[in-house]
Amino acid sequence: MGGKVWSADTAGYALKFGAVTIPSALRVGWFPMLLGLVAAYQLQSAGVDDGGTTAAFAGMDSNGAFQFDWDALLADDEISDFFAFGTGLILLFVSTIMSVPLLVLWTRQSAGQVDAPGGIFYFQWTGREWRTLAMALFYIPWFLILGLAVVAPGLIYAFVTGDLTMGEGGKLLGEPSVVSYVLWGGGGLALIWATIRSSLFVAVAAIENRFAPLYAFGQTGGHFWSILGSAILFGLGLAIVMIPLSLGIGGFAAASFTGMGIMGIALSFALLGLLELFSNLASFAFSGHIWLSLNPTAQMGDDAPTASMAAADQADGAKDDVDTPDVPTDPWAPSS
Repeated sequence: MGGKVWSADTAGYALKFGAVTIPSALRVGWFPMLLGLVAAYQLQSAGVDDGGTTAAFAGMDSNGAFQFDWDALLADDEISDFFAFGTGLILLFVSTIMSVPLLVLWTRQSAGQVDAPGGIFYFQWTGREWRTLAMALFYIPWFLILGLAVVAPGLIYAFVTGDLTMGEGGKLLGEPSVVSYVLWGGGGLALIWATIRSSLFVAVAAIENRFAPLYAFGQTGGHFWSILGSAILFGLGLAIVMIPLSLGIGGFAAASFTGMGIMGIALSFALLGLLELFSNLASFAFSGHIWLSLNPTAQMGDDAPTASMAAADQADGAKDDVDTPDVPTDPWAPSS
């Protein structure tokens, strides 16, 4: 591609975008956020996620033998209120659907393709939102396949050689050999590579309005190390911001339970919600800014053409027949 990803600039841009966009994000996205909070409360009150998963995974002994306890999972996560559970699921679904246009908006906004909308509510559903949702859902089978590709070689080798056997009750008996660990380590490195290369899947759908995973995968070709560096710096920066604030808000919440009453508890959850919003905005901006860096000649508009698409138009003689929109500028780009 014609551009280059600068790691420090990308990480800094994403974190700054996450911070400065919070007011406008709250203004246009407050309703689906509120629905999400209510959905979470309803599901929690219905008995979902009451610690059964942790109990189920507590069956590993000192020899490394592992057993998944289905009884513990079902007993601790038993649904006690089906009305609350059903209501929570419906609200969660509506909140998710209403959040897709916001994901598209903030990704495009971070890539310099649109400005923040006015008003106190934002919702639109077009082919762009359908494609973005489809690309987001595509991540599920994509990473399932990648996960199996990471785990399978080492497990297959361990079972074929007899290093591991399946005991009574689903226990894995034995100890994997060094070869299995080497295979798992190599699979882990391959997973990191594939994750970095697929980091623009949703951004391409949101910005370019197309479902094109192979195209998005190809856009990051030759930029693995710079995007990996960006991801490391972004993760470190996000941790530096999130961990102290999360601990502080958690301590405030604990104090609220003992002496500050319902208002203190509500304030704690509101602050945690703001922190989560910051994290989401920064994550959208991370991929959006990488896309902008790789497409420096992209034009502002509904379907921003990439540099390669513009070159093809020029070759076909179509460029002279089309008015060229203003080229977006990056207000936080490093000075030359």
